Amino acid sequence: MSSSKLTLTHNPRRKRDEGADEVIRKLEDYKKGNLTPRSQKLCDDLLKRAEKAQDSGDADDGLLSSSFAYFEAKQKQVEEAKRGRESAECEMASVQESLKSAEAKLESAEAELKEANKKEQDAKMALQDYELMFEFGDWFAGVLSRVRKTEDDVRCEQHAIIKKEYQHKNKVAKAEAEAKAKAEAKARGVAYRGPVDFEKVEPQAQAKAETEWHALEVRQVTDTHQWVKAEQAAVEDWRNNCGDESTVPTPDTPFLDRIELMCEKAGVTRSMCLQWIRHYSERNEISHNPPPRIRDYRKTIEKDGKVVRVEADKAEDTIDWVSMKATIDEHRADIEGRFEEGKLDKEKRDFYIELIDTYWRFLSEESDEAGNPVPTAYAKKAADDLKGKAEAKDPPETYRRPYKKGKWDDISGETD
Repeated sequence: MSSSKLTLTHNPRRKRDEGADEVIRKLEDYKKGNLTPRSQKLCDDLLKRAEKAQDSGDADDGLLSSSFAYFEAKQKQVEEAKRGRESAECEMASVQESLKSAEAKLESAEAELKEANKKEQDAKMALQDYELMFEFGDWFAGVLSRVRKTEDDVRCEQHAIIKKEYQHKNKVAKAEAEAKAKAEAKARGVAYRGPVDFEKVEPQAQAKAETEWHALEVRQVTDTHQWVKAEQAAVEDWRNNCGDESTVPTPDTPFLDRIELMCEKAGVTRSMCLQWIRHYSERNEISHNPPPRIRDYRKTIEKDGKVVRVEADKAEDTIDWVSMKATIDEHRADIEGRFEEGKLDKEKRDFYIELIDTYWRFLSEESDEAGNPVPTAYAKKAADDLKGKAEAKDPPETYRRPYKKGKWDDISGETD
């Protein structure tokens, strides 16, 4: 409670001998309010005195008047203190709210700073990775070249193994057919005269069909990486679906299988070689961005359930010049878009548009009546030169290699 000195003032309109009736009325009004325990006791005492004065007919009670004046002054002081407290509480609440808001902003700023620091660190790590890729890119090429050179030997060894397997199958099939024919002849009471027909395969041709494909030899490493990623994903799916060959069929992994055999010959681990393939592929994708190439637009058709390249008397008729021109136009539109977005100034825009137009002009300078590009002599020769180039062959659809426990223990689920 405040210890400030109370100043008792008398309302000039109130006479010092204010009547007990008036005091009682005002005290009753005060009682309707929210008095403190001490004020409540004082109010009750004054009421008793006023009622006593009223009963005795002594309306001129000076002590009653002065006591009531003190009471009123005290209540004014309480009200002022209450308003002051409420004002202070409002101000404190406002400060607390501002503090909470500031704390929230601080937390948000700290989170943004943390995220920015992480992005900066990630960017530095990515930059370091790029620097290492550019610096050691040719090292990857060097070690993969050593592994690549073993593929022909692996292919020959696999060819010999598979050929023997088919020769053995022919031998078993022939023996089973002869035994059956002899049993039938004996049952009929006639002599077996042979030879007997049986389902025979050509071991040489079948072994060639199953082994004459390329995992690394004459194949772009980026293409090898795509095959490897798909097979790694298939292995991971198999693991997640139980990983038991007795309940879930095992996936075919021709690239992983052949790379394993090649690595054994080269004296390196398959897991390490797969990392070389991934890093070298990423490096090539970052640092090499070739323009549309004729070899990438050779026409294909579906024949006997397989997609094969179109053959024609003229090599230029095997190229999809329309699709190639569409890709050229996409690159042209990309440059125009960058210019419109303000990413390129007019000088650079004109420079790259001229580059694209010149590149295409070397391949086609005019169109036929249907609007199709007509290849230049240079383009026709480039198409003709493709006929003599070796192409990477994919594994056969009937690829087979039995699963054995631990076959993929060195293969991680990481495909990126």
